[in-house]
Amino acid sequence: MRIAVVGGGPAGSAAATLLAKRDHRVTLYERYERPRERVCGEFISAEALPVLDAMGVGPCGWPIRTARVYGKGGRELEAPLPRPGSFGMERAELDPMLRAASVRAGVELRVQEVQAICAGAVDGEAFDSVIDATGRFPLSRGAGARLAGFGYRAAFDGGVPADRVELHLFPGGYAGLSGVGHGRANVCMLAPRDLAKKHGGDLDATFEAVRASSVSLRDHLGSAPRVSAWVSTGFPRTRFAGCHRDGIWYVGDSAGTVAPLGGEGIAMALRGGAILAAMFERGPVAYERAWRAEFGARMRWCRALSALAVRPRAAAMGLAVLGRFPGLFRRVVAATRG
Repeated sequence: MRIAVVGGGPAGSAAATLLAKRDHRVTLYERYERPRERVCGEFISAEALPVLDAMGVGPCGWPIRTARVYGKGGRELEAPLPRPGSFGMERAELDPMLRAASVRAGVELRVQEVQAICAGAVDGEAFDSVIDATGRFPLSRGAGARLAGFGYRAAFDGGVPADRVELHLFPGGYAGLSGVGHGRANVCMLAPRDLAKKHGGDLDATFEAVRASSVSLRDHLGSAPRVSAWVSTGFPRTRFAGCHRDGIWYVGDSAGTVAPLGGEGIAMALRGGAILAAMFERGPVAYERAWRAEFGARMRWCRALSALAVRPRAAAMGLAVLGRFPGLFRRVVAATRG
């Protein structure tokens, strides 16, 4: 069967590679020839390792073993991640590695900006099936998703946590901090929609306002210089958008968006690509059923926890309760993973 996959991120690359390994003829469309900065936590959970192995990509990156949350007033909680093998890695390294694995598997890679996707065709060229892996705002569905806030991301030289991924809460949002290799720390935050507007669109000033409201983030990054441009994007509310509609398959964020608090975006993208490949010949109903069974619970957990995290009083009460019962916090961390 001749299949087109539009979008060469983790979800699209995984689906394309694993479908090719099942003897389908796959064409993968990617808009950008060179890696570009993206709003992404750049944290890969251990449940993605079997998919990477099936793609022929070995474990790599900055090892991460624990998760730590910092609240107002210096309160902090830490728990080990439920499985060994999680790591941090810049998307500028990860994405080309995944696309190279696709090519090795026999996928035809086309670097071009797709203008139109419909059932059975990409830019007018016929295919037996078409998969939309174009992200949070799928090309074939258009705009219209309600936003939960805006995401911002930049890399800093230094301030790298030893072997953990950190979540720093601040009024109205939260910032993730983790190592991605090369002595760099990745900062990715979800902030209220009007925060950057208050600072005239100056993202450095916006981040300084966030850092001023989070003692832990200020202390951990210290004077580490920013070494990449800020990138930003609107972030849709957590939702299941659907795995198949009007003859088009959806994978990754195109199928459903998880709240960034859990750090599950990349792992879910890779696992979603693997599920699509495994369920493809059984049809869209089987694929959607498997997708919901795999991701439904953690999406609900991440959505609920994100709603608490952006409300200072609720976050303080939640951290106080979890601090009294360390075992409960470990169960919460495990619930947001696969």
